[in-house]
Amino acid sequence: MLERMPNSSRTRGSARRAVALAFFAVALSGSALAQGDAKRDALPHDCRGCDVLAMCHGHCPKYRFIHASDGAPGLNYLCAGLKRFFRHSREPLARLVAKGREPAPTATRVPNEAGRNDPCPCGSGRKFKKCCGGA
Repeated sequence: MLERMPNSSRTRGSARRAVALAFFAVALSGSALAQGDAKRDALPHDCRGCDVLAMCHGHCPKYRFIHASDGAPGLNYLCAGLKRFFRHSREPLARLVAKGREPAPTATRVPNEAGRNDPCPCGSGRKFKKCCGGA
């Protein structure tokens, strides 16, 4: 798709944009949508009527190898555990959403205040170049 071109004038930003555009072209193609529909339609009746389907989405098809209660193939091997987890976590997550609580902050890069061989300012004890200043 995006060939390596030595001595190319293509910048890193334009290469990223090209990859992103190619990804969205594939994601929105008819074949990708058909694949998603086929995955959904392959769910057994037990999954389609499940109260946690909106959270697990049937999980990964590679784990769908046991039979449902009606004998239909395709039930997820991890179904019982996923149901237990999602039912347990549904109420606490709903409370957080109701409070308007923001998600936990993600790690951010420390500005390049330290030299590459200086200790990292985050306190890890590693060199800046091997920790937060890594490329």
